[in-house]
Amino acid sequence: MYPLIETICVLDGAIQNLEWHQERYEYSFNELYGLKPTDSVIEGFKLLEKYSSGCYKLRVSYSDRNKKYELEKYSSRQINTLKLVRANSLDYELKYADREPLNQLVQHKADCDDILILKNEKVTDASYANIVFTDGEKWFTPSTPLLKGTCRARLLKEKKIIAIDIGLHDLSKYLGFNLINAMNDLNTSSYVKIENIIQ
Repeated sequence: MYPLIETICVLDGAIQNLEWHQERYEYSFNELYGLKPTDSVIEGFKLLEKYSSGCYKLRVSYSDRNKKYELEKYSSRQINTLKLVRANSLDYELKYADREPLNQLVQHKADCDDILILKNEKVTDASYANIVFTDGEKWFTPSTPLLKGTCRARLLKEKKIIAIDIGLHDLSKYLGFNLINAMNDLNTSSYVKIENIIQ
């Protein structure tokens, strides 16, 4: 009923980075339905007073006719290890509500916290976030993501990260990585060691 979703951070009663979610909403809507939406991604959503403090995840599920809003308290996941998995035919260019192909890949994470997906030997994303790598000075993100995340798009425009081609054999060039998405901005003060990506 709702094939597409947007996940938006609500921090202390304020919706974060709305322009980037609106941009992806319009792009995804047009890609799937061949139309440009005439409304805002959060049109009709009202934030209750009880959500005015703390961090919440707003999930917007939508079709070409309707939207559904769900709000839940957010607690970040600690990711220390990633398992490399290959998925050459995986397509997740739009933020689909159906994550079953990704969920099936996650089953192969073994003892790791999450997966890092390789597509045709190019680094793409973790199961729920884009990835960024550091060489100790600059931050880089693969130019071949499965999904062009809103945080990734914003950081690229702000020139805080650089998109480059990253293959499996390029990983040894970096000291470490972080994961970024709408709920997790770039942390430049620390990183997970590159050795924690397990083949």
